Amino acid sequence: MKHSKKSRKILILGFAAVLMVLLILGAIFVLEAKSTLYNEKNNYLEEISYKSAENIHGEITGNLSTIDAIASILGGHEDFSVEHALPLLKEEANKDLFIRMGIILPNGEAYTTDGLHFDLSQRDYFKKAMINENVVSDTLNDVVNGNKINVFSAPIHHDNQIAGVIFATKSHEAFSKSLSIESFHGEGYSYIIKSNGEPVIQTSHKNSIENYNNFFTDISKSGTRTEDLQRMKNNIANNKNGSFQYNKNNTDYQVCYTKIGINDWYVVSLVPSQVISAQSDKLISKLIFLTIAIIFFTALLGFFMIRSYENNNKKLEKLAYTDEITGCSNRAKFYVDAQKLLKDNTDVDYALVLLDIRKFKVINDMFGHETGNDILKRICKILCQNTDDAEAFARISSDNFDILMKHPSDYEVICRLEKILSNLENMIDDYKIEIAVGIYPILDHNADINIIHDRAGVAKNIAKRQNDTFYHFFREENRQEIIDEKEIENIMESALEHNEFEVYLQPKYLLANNKVVGAEALVRWNRGEAGIIQPNDFIPIFEKNGFIRKLDLYMFEKVCELMEKWKIQHPNVEIPPISVNISRVHLSDQNLPTKLWAIANKYKIDHNLLEIELTESAVFLGLDNMIEIMHNIKKAGFLLSIDDFGSGYSSLGALKDLPTDFVKLDKSFLDDSVNNQRSESIIRNIISMTKGLGIATVAEGVEDAAQANLLRSAGCDIVQGFYFSKPITIEEFEKIIF
Repeated sequence: MKHSKKSRKILILGFAAVLMVLLILGAIFVLEAKSTLYNEKNNYLEEISYKSAENIHGEITGNLSTIDAIASILGGHEDFSVEHALPLLKEEANKDLFIRMGIILPNGEAYTTDGLHFDLSQRDYFKKAMINENVVSDTLNDVVNGNKINVFSAPIHHDNQIAGVIFATKSHEAFSKSLSIESFHGEGYSYIIKSNGEPVIQTSHKNSIENYNNFFTDISKSGTRTEDLQRMKNNIANNKNGSFQYNKNNTDYQVCYTKIGINDWYVVSLVPSQVISAQSDKLISKLIFLTIAIIFFTALLGFFMIRSYENNNKKLEKLAYTDEITGCSNRAKFYVDAQKLLKDNTDVDYALVLLDIRKFKVINDMFGHETGNDILKRICKILCQNTDDAEAFARISSDNFDILMKHPSDYEVICRLEKILSNLENMIDDYKIEIAVGIYPILDHNADINIIHDRAGVAKNIAKRQNDTFYHFFREENRQEIIDEKEIENIMESALEHNEFEVYLQPKYLLANNKVVGAEALVRWNRGEAGIIQPNDFIPIFEKNGFIRKLDLYMFEKVCELMEKWKIQHPNVEIPPISVNISRVHLSDQNLPTKLWAIANKYKIDHNLLEIELTESAVFLGLDNMIEIMHNIKKAGFLLSIDDFGSGYSSLGALKDLPTDFVKLDKSFLDDSVNNQRSESIIRNIISMTKGLGIATVAEGVEDAAQANLLRSAGCDIVQGFYFSKPITIEEFEKIIF
């Protein structure tokens, strides 16, 4: 890039002006910096106060959840009594989470895990629990030894009524430890108070108010401004956080107060103002020196910067417009080039193509990031060889590429994409690289490139959900799909509340005798007059927004409820096991096994009649974490199966470490197995190897007799599919087994 002498002169004058501005700003900066830094330190104190409140809330909520879960277990026993309940409580009490645990009968008589018996009928936490509240008390004196404690309580529901209250005591000191903060060289400390100022948790910090009766009263005696104190009271009364200053023993303190979200408790954190100022003063001295140094070196280097202006501009342009991994254009460069091409070539029909590598994270995990980067570079090289000067391409993000491609017809665009895809074949041995492509034919050359990209992205997301082709052209009706997705999200909570999600069952057959040996529970959304919504239309949406967690537990509970009904109506008939799918989104919850355990016990269902299905992709993406979760599910007594086995990147080597009972062969193996020797061989080998590991094999998607005969000859244990039965209603399934 060439510049005239006039431009150089303007640049020099501009640089001189910059130096003058730096001098002025430096002076202003020094004057303002202290106040700014002080505010930052105050914000830091507010963050500490918030974290303390968050920690206390998390600890209390966790303890209440533990007590509530135990109450659910106790109430779920058919013969609930103190004699049966106390041994379980003793086992929990031995974990040292609480001082003691016990049960309070409705008349107020309390029995504890350490053999004590006393009357707690007048305790507020007992009264609240008896009206169905989970409670943590304010600080109380222990009726046994007078020590300060906090009590957690929850109602025990048995036979549709509150049969008593479970309670557990925690020492006052345990909460005090949760308030310990190491900040500002140990000068910071915290309290927990009630909304009326009374103490809940005090601290032994050297600078703290010792044994105060009311925080508001004590600080009002220390020179706190009346308006600050009143504002604090008003904020706390309205569940708001805040801060102010007060003076104690001629020392100013900065005070921050943050609601905990439990009862009406607040965390109040304090630090001497001079501690904040002292740190700020040191920083100011350094900043003054740094400002002077910057101005000096700016002036010194100015000449060299102006002299090398052109070279630096070229380097900066390259950095700004080049993708660091592939060396091709990045998003910013592509948007500039694409907008220019569209403006200069108004007579050319274009389409924006968004190319996405499927399961790119899997490639990185299996073969390493170096291989993943090589694939990205290879794609750039292929795109460079398959585009001309009137086209543009770039790596937009991660494994996504944008291509501004000429669009004489849909057919020609598809042919070019198939050629690009063919060049990716055999890049990794024994692994097929797949892509998903969204295509947006550009109708208006003046349209915003961001909008064009977004519409290609919509088409790409649709392509990723398709099984029959790797591409999708954006059509106007795709707008309606986006609207439909939003409508589904708007009604999903109401649908769950009104039991619109129904259980369908697909029978499983033992190949040896064609006998029904179980079923898989599948969800259908019955919208009444609007008809049935198929899972493919709502499951991906629920997985994306997290609602699938609720639906998983809902389906599991509906199956348990159904099996309880069968036990009552058919006491002499063996109930077949039912498998329930758990989404990969749900598997990040370490408490999932406990939740399943509690639901099954609620309906008194034998755990070995419930099979938990996990998809192969979910298991092998986070193998170490999943092994732990699977072991916990097995410890709870449930059966386990890995669904879609062989669909992506499973490892038979890792299978030996998984505590699974069943492996479900992916349907793709069966699609061409009868006429494909390789697929048949894979099926036979997987069945043989899993049998050697003591794992039963289930084949899903069996659609004809030839497939059934192949599986029978290969030694497959169990099958399901349309050849035997489609998913049917509960009533139809009951006719088969009863």
